[in-house]
Amino acid sequence: MNYYRRTLLRRFFPLPRYLSLPAFGLDISDHSVKFAELVWRKGELRLGTFGKETLAPGVIERGEIKHKESLEATLRSVRERMRGQRYAIVSLPEERAYVSIMQLPVMRASEIPVAIESQLEEYVPIAPDAAIFDYEKLPPDPFVDHHVDIAVSVFPLGLAELYRDVLHGAGIVPLAFEIETHALARAALPFGERRVALLVDIGNARTSFAVVKDGFVRFSATVTLGGKDFDAILSKSFGVDAAAAHALKEREGVAWVSGNYKNKEVFNALLPIISAIKDEVARHMTYWNTQRKHHEGENVGFVMLSGGGANLFGLEEYLSYQLNLPVRTANPWTNIVSFDRHVPELHSSRAVAFTSTLGLALRGVERTL
Repeated sequence: MNYYRRTLLRRFFPLPRYLSLPAFGLDISDHSVKFAELVWRKGELRLGTFGKETLAPGVIERGEIKHKESLEATLRSVRERMRGQRYAIVSLPEERAYVSIMQLPVMRASEIPVAIESQLEEYVPIAPDAAIFDYEKLPPDPFVDHHVDIAVSVFPLGLAELYRDVLHGAGIVPLAFEIETHALARAALPFGERRVALLVDIGNARTSFAVVKDGFVRFSATVTLGGKDFDAILSKSFGVDAAAAHALKEREGVAWVSGNYKNKEVFNALLPIISAIKDEVARHMTYWNTQRKHHEGENVGFVMLSGGGANLFGLEEYLSYQLNLPVRTANPWTNIVSFDRHVPELHSSRAVAFTSTLGLALRGVERTL
């Protein structure tokens, strides 16, 4: 895939001189820090060190760092588990980011950043001097020659600087910051996928949605609904503690078996949540399918699930039936390793919770090519 990528992050985050150093993926969310490295062995990628550290409640809330010292301590633990490796590709919280498609007149590549900055406030509610942005020049439309489409990702400068400072305090150097859905698309969608995909990443506390075309995120959104809500509603409905509710969810799910639901009581309890997710998917799909200005009339072709919540038994089938669209769970190894040659230690059912982390790690090794 041929595309052009420029970033203004370097203006605020000076990078080390030797950019060919390997970097691991570091995915920071409200409830956990996931990390993974990919290494070259005999000309093929293999999973190196990986893991997860749980954050105490309230350390990060909706992407905002509330307790720097606690997060820094967790990140130091991550660095120890990574054998002191310093360099990382780090996610920024999706709920604080903005993704827009700008149309600019045809111009020299060097002029694009200034043009974006001059129009930024028309697209996002952040002043240019309080924002950092990354952008990608999208593949040209063969039928249009008077403008170029630019995918722009914008993030509050102050929050990005806070993440940088906490990472530095833990001895970790962020070689790049990336909005989570970009990493998700890199790992979840096979290279060369031409259909429009709607990615649905179901985390512990939130679910993110992203429309991806030609490998580029064109639109993203986040709602505060996730795996913990599955557990909470089962705990309340069946009068059990959180651990038992989680086990019940894992065991029963919402699967349709032999003409009926495997466990109708569990299905009925979870229906308000899975129905809400379905409604959000349908809403974003309708928005995309009716906004033809930037996608040449191509509708969403399929839905891809990722995140820990994607493992809910029967969710694929439920969403596919309700949306009348193919739905499948991501295989985050699809662009990394063939199972015919090697089976990673992190098997697919668990790896789906690491999809974004592996996407970050994949960017880390792409830099060394």
